[in-house]
Amino acid sequence: MKILEVKVRYARQAESGTKQVKETYIVKDETCAGVEQLIMEECAPLASGSIEVFSIKEIKAYDFVNTTTSEKIFRCKVALITIQDNGSEVRKNVNIYVGSDSLEGARKEISAYLSNLDCELMAVIETP
Repeated sequence: MKILEVKVRYARQAESGTKQVKETYIVKDETCAGVEQLIMEECAPLASGSIEVFSIKEIKAYDFVNTTTSEKIFRCKVALITIQDNGSEVRKNVNIYVGSDSLEGARKEISAYLSNLDCELMAVIETP
């Protein structure tokens, strides 16, 4: 299963008329064609006119935390730390995606998730 970041552009009806919007979605699927079809189905009720998928790229994710129930998703940069047999420290940087309604909520979620791991939280960034 691939994890893809999909960017779409479409016209949405607003109070002041039609407005061009760009949105970013994170989707799990096997193929780009499957992702494109899913996005078209999801955006069709929102769009007034054509929907353009203008970017699909695979993203690297270590894990997802609470992402199915939240409106906002935050990308947390984490350095996982392991100690080698010779005593040297090895750091592996990974991205963990966390669902939350606020930056502070995302920090709490990721801190709870990381509490039993030897790691360092480098950054928490709201995804577009």
